[in-house]
Amino acid sequence: MRMLLSLFLLAALPVARAGLVEHFCPDAKDEATVKKAFDAELVNWLQVLCAERKYPRTWLSTDRGAMPVEIRAATARTLTYRELLDTGEVDDDGKPVRVPGATDAGTDLARWPHKYVAGTFPVESNNDDAQLVRFAVWLAQNKRPELANRVVTVLHARATPEVRVLAEAWVAKTCGFRTDAALVVTGIYDPEFRLVRKELRPEADAERIRKEREKAAADEFARVKAALAGRTDLLARVAFDLRMFERDFADTEKFKALEKDRARLTQQLKDAATNIESHLKLAQTHGGDLRAQARCWLDASAEDPCNALYRSKAANLLMEHAKLEVKSRRLLQATNEGSLKEAQPLLEKLAREFPANAGILLDYAKCVHHAQNFEEAKKLYKRVIELDPEGERGRYGRFAAARLEHL
Repeated sequence: MRMLLSLFLLAALPVARAGLVEHFCPDAKDEATVKKAFDAELVNWLQVLCAERKYPRTWLSTDRGAMPVEIRAATARTLTYRELLDTGEVDDDGKPVRVPGATDAGTDLARWPHKYVAGTFPVESNNDDAQLVRFAVWLAQNKRPELANRVVTVLHARATPEVRVLAEAWVAKTCGFRTDAALVVTGIYDPEFRLVRKELRPEADAERIRKEREKAAADEFARVKAALAGRTDLLARVAFDLRMFERDFADTEKFKALEKDRARLTQQLKDAATNIESHLKLAQTHGGDLRAQARCWLDASAEDPCNALYRSKAANLLMEHAKLEVKSRRLLQATNEGSLKEAQPLLEKLAREFPANAGILLDYAKCVHHAQNFEEAKKLYKRVIELDPEGERGRYGRFAAARLEHL
């Protein structure tokens, strides 16, 4: 009955608007023309945002995996961007807070992966139906029909019955589905972004999609479990991912079968949080013994090693205990060099992990300066000033600027 209704609605449409593209892009010669027009539209969108300093954030592919970047400028051929650097801070979901680096880099616009374009250009928030169709055509012409499907599915959810028929027909043709297949909206798990994406899929494929979803549930739970066991991610992020797993896969058989395992993981997260709290309470009992306090913070870090807060706090306490002071215009001295030496490797590692954290970089610069590596210290002090929101007058920038005068 549903298929008969769809065919009736399609037949009832005017011949001139017999397809989705013709309906929304009546002046276009063909889909290749739509694609070419959207090439310019995409660049214009980027240029407008950059001119307004609303720099879009996205990802580029590298040998090290996906690199988060902020686009700073665009032309018809190139992208200018800045790598987004970790500050060591996280939001409520355990996601890293990042800031753009100090220098621009460039790449060909064509090297911006389409999957990341699709994750950056507004889709769910876009109320321009015609633009969504143009974007979908652009993705399809770039041989990414599954991404085009996601875009059209957003339009499909709010469209009139007549336009839904057009959308389903275009998706079927573009994705190679049988043209007489009934399409239904289906949730497809995206493991890279850890999101459920909605797509139009043939109703007849429901069993295969169900099995894929069961496998996705098993894979995602195994990933979360391994991340907790190996402490390869922030505990806050693991807890968030477990909540998202429970949200996204609650309707699967695998979810039900994992009830005891999920409860065990939840308890392990609670136990780790309790242990961390115990270490931090113990630190408070050590009064003015800064080294003992630092050890407690390092013990807390062992429970959550990806969390920079605990290592950074330990390093800060060690630096405070070291009592680093200005010896002369050019030299620094430490009252307790043992604490300084203990702090330096912590700070060196933190500086590599979080190159946009001004406080970490300043303490590391002090260690380098104390070791009389003046050229490296100068570079670090300059970067601290760049990162401090108030520059040379800021909390970190003041010390850096004062030392630079004599290096």
